[in-house]
Amino acid sequence: MLIDLARSLTGPQGMAFNHETNHGNPMFGESKIIGAADPAGAPSFSDWEEFHCAVDRLDDTHREMFDLCWYSELSTSDAARIMGVDERTAQRRYRKARLAVAEMLRKSSTLTSFI
Repeated sequence: MLIDLARSLTGPQGMAFNHETNHGNPMFGESKIIGAADPAGAPSFSDWEEFHCAVDRLDDTHREMFDLCWYSELSTSDAARIMGVDERTAQRRYRKARLAVAEMLRKSSTLTSFI
């Protein structure tokens, strides 16, 4: 069991790969985490606003499916059960909703990283 734990923490995919022993110690200067995400690539507030407005422009059926799967983080099978439709129908509706939102974002800007 300890060997499995040690293996999960080491190597390039391990949890401790980006660990910095001297994190936050003023004696060693500013702390940097190896491989940390660059916040410059993160969507801005206006990007998120544009995304939510695109979702609001979906028709009722697709917006409801998008709300259940994206905002409520339900699986398509759970969303299908709530909406009273077949799971494949829910999958098709969610896919169509995502594609519609991506198309709206593509037309208005270069935002497509959300979907």
